[in-house]
Amino acid sequence: MTNTQKLATLGIAGPIIFALGIILAGTQFDGYSHIKQEISQLGGIDSQYPWIQNFNFYLLSLCVVGFAFALHKAINGGSGSALGPILIGVFGVSSAGLSGVFPCDALCEGVDAAGKLHLITSLIGFVSFAIGLIVVSRRMKKAERWQTWGRYTLITGILAFVLFFVAGAAGGDEADGLDGLLQRIFIANFLIWILLTGLRIVRSTDLSQS
Repeated sequence: MTNTQKLATLGIAGPIIFALGIILAGTQFDGYSHIKQEISQLGGIDSQYPWIQNFNFYLLSLCVVGFAFALHKAINGGSGSALGPILIGVFGVSSAGLSGVFPCDALCEGVDAAGKLHLITSLIGFVSFAIGLIVVSRRMKKAERWQTWGRYTLITGILAFVLFFVAGAAGGDEADGLDGLLQRIFIANFLIWILLTGLRIVRSTDLSQS
């Protein structure tokens, strides 16, 4: 297995570990609803065991950053622009890593300093990822072995913006809202792409020669 493939395995492991971590953290939060409540609330000030989800954020951060390096190298040996993978790496640092550093308040509404920073870093990360996908798709379009995957990547990037606005427009009061479900659909769009792209790199030795 090449170094690129080893890093790409982080793209496979990260989303799986993150999903399992959310499930575990939810079992340790009395009355928590995956439908109504946001993921960050598992590591927020109301959580009985916030360290579980915050550690989960850190793990995802490391996995996404490692995967971003693999992605850059796997597309034509890393000869193209690194901007797209860098923007994806920003998601790992900002939306994932810093989410654990700055826990959200009770309802993740940004009522205190840490809560505000949590929302800001999350927004920066998500927007960076969506733009990064669109940038990477253009690079893939120029690489013969990545052209089909480039179309999937572009669709994922565009869908990210659509889901972001849908989740924002449809979000309601926690008592009767679907905030948690909509957020999970939005994030799943990203994580599924990471997992499948990581799997593609690992299984295709001709895409990762070093």
